[in-house]
Amino acid sequence: MGRCAVVGHQTQRWHSASILAHEPTVDDETVGQVIASLRRTPEPAVAFALEAPLFAWSAKVAQRHVVARLADRALDDRLLRMALDRRNVLAASVGPELRSLLARGGTATGRAAAMLDDREAITRVLQGHDIPAILGLLHACAVSDRRGLDRTVDWVVSVHVAGPRRRSDGEGVAGRERQARDPAAGRGARVQRRRRRACP
Repeated sequence: MGRCAVVGHQTQRWHSASILAHEPTVDDETVGQVIASLRRTPEPAVAFALEAPLFAWSAKVAQRHVVARLADRALDDRLLRMALDRRNVLAASVGPELRSLLARGGTATGRAAAMLDDREAITRVLQGHDIPAILGLLHACAVSDRRGLDRTVDWVVSVHVAGPRRRSDGEGVAGRERQARDPAAGRGARVQRRRRRACP
């Protein structure tokens, strides 16, 4: 088969898969065909055209595909936004799969917390030390067009991130001011710290 014939065959296959992808009602077999075509597609634009409908379908196979893709740090922001826009539907339909991502760590955990809109999970992420998870959560907030998510994350950030930082900064400033007013007190505090470090 010549090169032109191969290219033509691939184009026809992508076109057929694209038509399947935009069918209003789909079954698991159709979803499987689209996902299979997606995996064989090297062109990013074609891949996006094939994958975008998966983020809108109600078939369980499609929804599980969306959950799996949330773990991919390179997921297109447009697809992430589509998932976030349907987060209530996905949380109700594939909630256990989303919750399994909470224990996975990294970007997947941050995005899952945003998708579930779970304040306890969001708090754990923001108070933890998993930087990719924190960035994944905050990026989801930035990408989302849903004000509900924005309010949730803004509230948690103000309470659990900005608050402690402001308090620690305030304590540092207050301490420096006390030392400036009373140098002896500052020297005494330093001596006590050295003694604590020296004594086991």
